[in-house]
Amino acid sequence: SFVADQLGSLRAQVRVIDPSGNPIALTTSQTAGDPVAVGPVTSPAPGRYVVQVTGTSNSTGSYRLRAFVQTVVEGETGDPAQ
Repeated sequence: SFVADQLGSLRAQVRVIDPSGNPIALTTSQTAGDPVAVGPVTSPAPGRYVVQVTGTSNSTGSYRLRAFVQTVVEGETGDPAQ
């Protein structure tokens, strides 16, 4: 699983591409600034996989990409202090 934590006005799209160049996972954030998670992703073949983060609707900004190996990420939103 991969999570892109967005900063500012970025509305991110996260794509996972297999060694043959085919996309195997894709997700887009609902609103700018919200984190976006894709996965779990199964790698069907050995090789180099690419995680691509782009901005949709001409949005730009910074992000932090996190990778989780052998785990599932739940897509929850809200105040983490509560």
